[in-house]
Parts: sequence; structure tokens; C-alpha cells
Amino acid sequence: MSTAPVVAIDLGGTKIRAAVIAATGNIVAEDRRPTTADKGRDAVLEQMTESARHAIALSGLPEGSLAAVGISAPGPCDFDRGVLLQPPNLPGGEAVPLAALIEARLGLPAILENDANAAALGELRHGAGQGARHLIYLTVSTGIGGGLILNGRIYRGADGSAGELGHVTVDEQGPLHTCGMRGCLEVMASGTAIGQMGQRAAMAGRSERLTRAAERGEVTAIDVHDAADAGDAAAIEIVGTASHYLGVGLASFLNIFNPDVIVLGGGVAMAMGVQLLGPAFELARSRAFDLPARTVRFDTGRSKVALKSAASRSSRARASASRKSEPGPYVLGSAVPRPRRSIRPCTMLWMVESPDPAGLQSSPEETSVAAHRAQVAARLQDLLTLGPEENPLARLAKLGASTPGGVLALVDALGANRGEAAGRILASVAAQAPDKALRKAARRGLHRLRATGVKVADPRLAAVSEPVRDATLEVAHSGEAHATPPDGNGSRGVWLSLERPSGGVVVFGLILNDSVGVSDASYRETTRKKFQQTLRSWRERGDMLLVSLPVQYALALISEALAHNPKHGTPIPTELQLHRRDLGELPPPPTDALIHTQVSRGQALLMPNLFEESPRLLVEEEMKDWYFDEEAVTTRALELQRLRESRIVLSGEPREVRERRIVDAAIEALFTPERRRAVRRRLEEVAWVFWQTGRERAARQAVAAAFPIEDGPSTRHPFVRALVEKSLELALEARRAGLDMARLRHAPAEPLPGQP
Repeated sequence: MSTAPVVAIDLGGTKIRAAVIAATGNIVAEDRRPTTADKGRDAVLEQMTESARHAIALSGLPEGSLAAVGISAPGPCDFDRGVLLQPPNLPGGEAVPLAALIEARLGLPAILENDANAAALGELRHGAGQGARHLIYLTVSTGIGGGLILNGRIYRGADGSAGELGHVTVDEQGPLHTCGMRGCLEVMASGTAIGQMGQRAAMAGRSERLTRAAERGEVTAIDVHDAADAGDAAAIEIVGTASHYLGVGLASFLNIFNPDVIVLGGGVAMAMGVQLLGPAFELARSRAFDLPARTVRFDTGRSKVALKSAASRSSRARASASRKSEPGPYVLGSAVPRPRRSIRPCTMLWMVESPDPAGLQSSPEETSVAAHRAQVAARLQDLLTLGPEENPLARLAKLGASTPGGVLALVDALGANRGEAAGRILASVAAQAPDKALRKAARRGLHRLRATGVKVADPRLAAVSEPVRDATLEVAHSGEAHATPPDGNGSRGVWLSLERPSGGVVVFGLILNDSVGVSDASYRETTRKKFQQTLRSWRERGDMLLVSLPVQYALALISEALAHNPKHGTPIPTELQLHRRDLGELPPPPTDALIHTQVSRGQALLMPNLFEESPRLLVEEEMKDWYFDEEAVTTRALELQRLRESRIVLSGEPREVRERRIVDAAIEALFTPERRRAVRRRLEEVAWVFWQTGRERAARQAVAAAFPIEDGPSTRHPFVRALVEKSLELALEARRAGLDMARLRHAPAEPLPGQP
């Protein structure tokens, strides 16, 4: 067996992980980065190569000391030739000679293994399956995959495609999967399936928490898990459904294979834990034959973060020094050279959780690794003594020149230091380093610190907390802005696309609330064409109604919202703080609403019927959710209910007069001066939406209703009265039906009483 370290690369759907690993299974150095499959095959191969090179650089090992490269990848493989067949994460062809391509880039012999098989071997040799002869590894993540170990060897089947455990049918009447079968385990219990069930529950109004998650985007399995943890009934039911079908599948595996151990891994299984797996294990034992049910042990993976863990195939490793080339049998477009190799048996170890290798003495190479680690640790102590007035980048560059692995090794060590001083240095590097790779490495280090509970003060936030005065950093306010109608809580989405003076486009997505300020923000760099494509896609799918705004007005709305944040103690979203300089110097809040460039108060007064007609606005689609929530009107709604149900007359006043008095009391309690101002602003902003979408009369009605809200008694305002009356009726209807009032808000709109 070779005692030289190896490089392992795991190709995932969203991320790539590379590691340098000693022969005993100890991780020497590692790197992670996104897969970028949307950019094509070459981009993915480049990411894999750069990740491996970075891990090698971090290890500080001399060139020529590594034995081989092990690659784990999803999909069926031609293991003998190192070809990935029908690769899901490498677009551009039906077969990719992945081992040959990576071998040519890194200059090391490369071995390819299916990721589930690699994980199964990892658990068998170094994880939860140690000592077993028969093991099943099942990964529950975006999809469901599996690896089979029978009699201590990977079971591949006749053509290498065995182990597709996610496509075992568990409900023949279930939904159709892209594989062509109905009710397979993957379509019933994977992370994707759980997210889809959550999305349907949200659309049906069965869960308030999942509905909020759906408003932020597609519901995920983690959203369902969090909702179930919080006691949400619909989410608990969804997790129970997925757990049931997972248990049905596990019972089948027990009866067919009679394994010693079944190991569950994957991001969804690890995140949901006992909530998903506990009932599944119990059901599997109850449904399986007695003997395999008593024999089996269920366990979860030991590998880091449930990644495809650990050991590669044996019987391939170091190549001979001299090689000749011959064309490979699987070629995309043109022949790819396939080096002829002379390989002697060894075991390559991938991505296993193991003790720190500093104490290893099993080989000269590992002794060298320990020495390099000691040097990095010594330089790190020098770096952590940095004074507050010193420049972290200058000290880092100076120490990196004499450190094995250079500055990247020091940055990686900072991420593992678990100290606030390390966090301050990493934050400065992430914000100021001229090298992109160094900034990314520092951000990864910060993420590691935060994940372990270390409070990291990011100096980037302080750097942009004050308005930027440097004109060279400001963008010319040329671009475009779009907004959604305000909802009943005063929130609306604003998308602002600004062109940089130096080229390119930055897009801000903001949620503005007329009471609390800017409540959420996103930021991305793109092109004008891509932004336009996104807008067209939203409009074609009917996801949301968007109307155009002048850029200066949108900036003024942001300025207005930001003024509310400190008043209400609402933190400014991090993305906005980090990139606020791209907005330049904001104009003051708007002195007048945009609609008044088209409709003035005088014009509205020229048509006196508009004010009386304003209750008709409540049947417009954009105003369906403007009603007050049940909690705000419960007291008055109950008074109204008791009055209507009582047959005892204790007053000489007609019932209609007493009902009006209850409504008047509700209006006076609800319409405080602050709420009057807020509703006026909402009416003015929704009036612009009506105007832009061709509903000029509705726009004029909104303007006519907006002015008097602050001027006179609210009890005499027809729009205000209709709004409160409808809120009371909805609260009573919800109580009678035993429903959440929020579900009734989105029922098809009906005219108010007395309206056409």
C-alpha cells in the first residue's frame, strides 16, 4: 500500500470540494467552491482543477509527493475507463472522459468513482459501517441515491448501474418522476419532493409559515423542517408523509439485501435528523421480515457535513514515470489523450473526518506535513498579534512569503482559529484584498467562524455606513426602476437597475415598508439584457405586477424608507449596507407622490362622485389584502356578533344605529394619526399603479380618497368605513368557518353591498 498522500475531488450539483488526504485518512487541506454548471462543461472542469490546486497549495506539500487523484461524481460511470456517462453536473455531452481530463490538467493519475459508491466505501472503512460486510448507503438530498456494499465489495451490477435505490417504487399511484416512473422513492421523499409538498400547502393556504416562505421564493425542505419544528400542522404532516415513504423503501431494502447496517446521509437527512429518520426507521423494522429487521443497524454518516465521504477504489494509484498516450474511447467533439498507466494497488482516502494530522509519523511525507503545519501555526500567532493601527494585508503578505502554502494557508488557518481576532483580520482581507481568490478564501473563513458561533464584526459594514462622497465611486443615476403595488401592511418590492460609469449594471431588489423602513435587500451584478429577460419572465409567468418608476423617484422612496429604520429600531439589511455606495448620494424623500404629476387634488375635486365611489377600490386585485387582520378587529367583531345574535332589546335605538356606533368605535381605535398618514401614502402609491395599468378612474378615486383621510373625521370617510366594515365581516366569517382570516382575504373579490 502506498503511503503517499492523494487528492480527492467531489463533484456535486451545487459545489465542488477538493482535499489532500494522507494515507491514514487524515485531511491535510481542503477547498470548496461552486460548481457553476450553468456556465458549461469547461467551466466545471476549471473549477475542479482550481479547487484541487488550491487544496494542494494549502497543504504545503512539495511537487511530486502526491500519488493520485480520486474523483467522485453523480451518475452512471464506466469505471475501467474513467468515463462519466450521462453526467447531470457536466453539461454538453452524453459521456465525459472525466478521469482523463482531470489527469491531463493536474498531471496525476486519476480514478473515477460514482459518488454514492464512494460514500458507501467511506462509511464502510472509516465511518458508521466499520466492521460490517454488507452495507447500504442511502443519501437523501435534492434527490435520493444509493450505494451497495455486498461481501465487502461494491456491487455494480451487470453494466455498472446498480444501486439506483431512489427509483424503487413506493407508491404506484404517486406522481410521475422525470425518470419515467410513478411514485418512486425520490419523487415521494427527497428534499425536492418535500419542498414541492410545502409549496402546494402554501398555495392552498394551509400554512401561514410556508406561505411566508413561498413569498420569498420556492419553498424548500429546510423551510418545511423549520415550520414543523415550530409546530406547524401542515409541515408536520408533510414530514410525516416523506418519512412514511422513506420507511417503505428501507423495508424493501432490508428484505432484499439483509444488510448489517444502513447508513443515511445527504443534506436533507442530516438537516432534518430524527424528525425525518426516526419514524422511517421504526416503520422499516415493522414492515420488514423479523430476522433482517433484528439484524440491521441504522446509522447516520460520520463524514463531514454528510458529504460523499471517504475512500476510493483500491487497485489504482501511482502511475509510472514514463507514459505514452492513446485516444480515449469516449470523446466529445475531438479525441482526448488518454495516458497509458502502470498502476500498483493502494487505497486512496477521500474526505473523511479524522484527527489533526500533526501527530502522524507513518511516512516521511506525513512528517513533512506536520512540520509545515507547525510553521503555519507559528506564523499565525505572529499574525494574530496585529495591532489595531497596522494593515492586515501588509502583515499577511510579509508572513505569507515565508509560510508553506503562502497567504492562502494563513487565511485557511485563520478560519480554523475560532477567535474574534482572526475574524477581524479575515473581514479586512475579504473586503480589501486585491486578489479575488484571496477574498473568496477569506469569506469562506468567515463563514466557518460564524458557523461555530464566533461573533465576527465585519468592517465592510462600517466602511459604508456613512454616505459616500467620493464622486468616482458613485454611479450615474441612469437605468430603470420597477415596483409592485403596496400591500395592506405598506410593503412593496422595488427593483432598481443602475448602470455603472465604467460599464455593467447593478440591480438592487428592496422591500420597502412605509412604517419600518427597508426590511429586506438583495444585490447582484448583471447586464441590462439579462435584467430585461428576468422582468419579461416575471411578467409572462404572472408572478407579480410591476410598474415603472422614474429612477430618481425610486431613490427618493429608498431615502424615505431608510429614514424609518432608526426610528423603529429596524436594522438596515446587510446587502444594502455593503453595497450602498453603488446607490450614490440619495435624494431627499419625495415631497409629493408620483401620481400628482398626472392627477392633482383640484382635478379630483372637480369630480365629486369620485370620493363617494372610493369604496369600489376594495374590489381591485391590488387591494384584496388591505383589510385589517383578525387580531386588530376581534373585540369589535365580537360586539357586532353579540348584537346580531341577541333577541333581547335593551335600548330604544334601532339595531342599525347600534351597529354604526360599533363600526365608529372600531374606526376611531384603528385610524390613529400615524395610520392615517400611512394609508394616505398607500393610496397615492397604488393610484400610480392604476394609472400605469390603464385604470384612470380607479387612479382618480384613490387620489380623491387619499387627501381627506388626514383632513376630517375618519368615521365620515366612505373608503375608511368600507375598509373597516369589510374587515369586521371577514373576521366574523373566519370565526364561523374556523379558518384563518388570511385565507379569506385571497378569495375571489365580490362587490361591496350596494355596488354594481
